Amino acid sequence: MPPFPRRTALLLLLSPAAHAAAAHEAAGRVIYVHDGNSLTLLLPDQRRLRLRLADIDAPELDQPFGEHARQALTALAWQQDAIALVTGIDERERPIGKLFIAGREAGQVMLRLGAAWVARREREDPLLLGIEAEARRAGRGLWSLPDGARLTPWEWRRLERRD
Repeated sequence: MPPFPRRTALLLLLSPAAHAAAAHEAAGRVIYVHDGNSLTLLLPDQRRLRLRLADIDAPELDQPFGEHARQALTALAWQQDAIALVTGIDERERPIGKLFIAGREAGQVMLRLGAAWVARREREDPLLLGIEAEARRAGRGLWSLPDGARLTPWEWRRLERRD
């Protein structure tokens, strides 16, 4: 497994997007991809770490492009050695973090492919917004869908709660 990019970890910890809680690393192999922004790592001690990728939100599986997003993350990560930099816990008490595979950050790759949106939170990373904008201009992935067929996952979830 390649060494963890320590400089990247330091930059992430110092960035406004990092949570106040202390970040920690976990190395393992990706054994399951749940959807376009969450997966499970098998750690060396045989524990499993379910991780939601930080800073991105992929379509839900039952919305247009949802299965395609899961396939994109599967192609990138399944059975790959990876390093997770866990930076926090989400509202459903799942670990959130950055995932590095062969020196690439998975969230950035998903944005570049047009398989996810930048998660709209208090502070959005300008680098990630630029990657998303470039995928949109190029019409990659979900950006190739007609406007009416493309709904952000947070809007999709809000509408689903009404039913």
